Amino acid sequence: MLLRSIRKNLIRWIVASSAGGVIGPQSLGGVLVVRFRRVAVFQPRDCRLKHGDDTLRGERLGQKGRDIVTVAQPPLIVRQIQARARTAPHAPAILSADGQQALSYQGLSRLVDKVAATLAQAGLGAGDRVALWAARGPMTVSAFLGLLAHLPVVPIDPSMVGQLPDLLQRLSIKALVAPEGLDLPQLDRPVHRLMPTGQFAEFRIEVETVSDAPPALDLAGLADPALVIETSGTTGRPKVVELTQANLAAGAQSAARTLALAPGEICVNPMPLFHVHGLCIGTLATIASGGTTVPMMGGDGALVLDACAAAGATWYTAVPTIHHSVAQALEREAGLARGVALRFIRSSSAALASVTRDTLQRHLGCPVLEGMGMTEAASWVAHQPYGPGPTHGPLGPAQGTEIAILTEAGEITTAPFVQGELVLRGPNVITRYDVHPGDPSEAFHDGWLRSGDLAELNEKAELRIHARLKELINRGGAMVSPVMVEAILLEEGAVAAAIVFGAPHPSLGQDVLAAVVPADPAAFDPDAILQSVARKLPAEALPRSVFPVSEIPLNRIGKPARIEAALRLQDKFTQIYAAPRTPLEAILVLIIEETLGRARHGRHDDFFLAGGDSLSLMRLQLRIEEDLGVLVPGDVLTTERDVARLSAWLETHHGETMRHRLADVFDDAPAASEPGT
Repeated sequence: MLLRSIRKNLIRWIVASSAGGVIGPQSLGGVLVVRFRRVAVFQPRDCRLKHGDDTLRGERLGQKGRDIVTVAQPPLIVRQIQARARTAPHAPAILSADGQQALSYQGLSRLVDKVAATLAQAGLGAGDRVALWAARGPMTVSAFLGLLAHLPVVPIDPSMVGQLPDLLQRLSIKALVAPEGLDLPQLDRPVHRLMPTGQFAEFRIEVETVSDAPPALDLAGLADPALVIETSGTTGRPKVVELTQANLAAGAQSAARTLALAPGEICVNPMPLFHVHGLCIGTLATIASGGTTVPMMGGDGALVLDACAAAGATWYTAVPTIHHSVAQALEREAGLARGVALRFIRSSSAALASVTRDTLQRHLGCPVLEGMGMTEAASWVAHQPYGPGPTHGPLGPAQGTEIAILTEAGEITTAPFVQGELVLRGPNVITRYDVHPGDPSEAFHDGWLRSGDLAELNEKAELRIHARLKELINRGGAMVSPVMVEAILLEEGAVAAAIVFGAPHPSLGQDVLAAVVPADPAAFDPDAILQSVARKLPAEALPRSVFPVSEIPLNRIGKPARIEAALRLQDKFTQIYAAPRTPLEAILVLIIEETLGRARHGRHDDFFLAGGDSLSLMRLQLRIEEDLGVLVPGDVLTTERDVARLSAWLETHHGETMRHRLADVFDDAPAASEPGT
């Protein structure tokens, strides 16, 4: 009876505390930890507690005999906008990159109210999907927040204009909201225009068709759909994700808590506004914590630094490509750091090069925190927390999301150092896909979302990602993680960015290749890089070649595009025939052709790219010893892997032996016929 009474009063306290849009003892939606026995752990799903427009939900995740953690669902993002408008009406919600113009929380809250009436006038009702032309800029941010308060929003990548009719049909979109004057293809849906009012980030919506019977349109509830978005599709056709208001609120709260965000924080956001990084972290996590977002028109490093100084930013979030641009700008002109006073820098979407991280930390004097997000989890899974401790290595523990490893045996485990597929669940994680190009049932395992990432946890439950399962390179039966190889390459000071991918190989199936952006192109030395990483990588994971490139192929949201890299860089590893120039090179060509069973091997052809593997390497070693009288070490054959370089090595280290052997070979050769005989 006593336990039942405590639980009843606890639930009553949580519901009563939600008045005014704030649940629990913390401004972001409190988390109450109570230590009882034989009580379940609750997170949003089964249990529904109604209060105003917000629905609190709970899911039984615990077991009997365990302690309880009762989590109050964070309020709607719009509720937090309204609360901030009441307590600090003139605080800036959106700020210009030059720090001179702002839209206050009071102004943003009024926009939200105006949008409701306009959408209803257009005949849009609860649950109707509205596409938003997600060009960079402050008005897109205010329009997104205004629409999101009422209806599910589908952000549209402006580069996809040619696919717009198909997108509207495929995603069941009722209408498009786009800037005035934007030239669009013929569409079979209404297009409502964003009209600037002359005030920073403010707008009115000019409705294309007015409804005769406009429906009532209230604020969305926590269970309602909020953001409909396609995944990045790095390994196949993209999936369509529908995140609820509760998913977004939970993800924003977790980000704010992990990064110790407080009201008044200012975030410079150079990320695009058609994907979750720029929307959920750069925008929603900032707004949900009472901070200020600074949407940028691009990701140029010098402009990011200018914006950080002008706006008085306390943090910025970006992908490694933008961080590299910032680091390059600082190396060119250290004075760009003047006036920048960041508390931290956040990086996600791909591994960050150590040289980039070190450059940022050296010039800006703040930690660089890395994390992992997924579209399906409102861009928040695991993250290095703000605070003392190292800011490199594992991605940190789960933050607001429950993560585990799915083994090949189909078991879910959180045991350390067990490799398998990363799975997750929690209040910010979807429980189904809106559209899945494959078998939707394979996307989940006993209620856990399957991420498609090969991963493991360490003894501190910190996450380390090894690879996308579909991107593993099968090198003669050894499965090589490109992410792991990239991480080792990115530790090299000579490497600013890297991408590792598989290339077809005659005997191995695939071989490991790497393309890197040199930190200093004039001093680029691929052999030195390979020799260095060879000490840290298993033999089967060592790239056969490292190619210098000016930029890494990325998809439209900044993630490495390995399939595109293999196609785009194909000419780098396609052999162009060059005839041998010396007698020694001619002999080595003959030996390699016989070893590999191929014709027309050129002096610059890579032994491994031409079909060589560990077995044929041993045969090559024996043939050279037999024909030329020198035992060439295996590591030399691995590094000096074309005829020109191997010949030069033999001349340098065994010149006298080579001259005697060549003399013997050509003395034994038949005399050449004189012309005309």
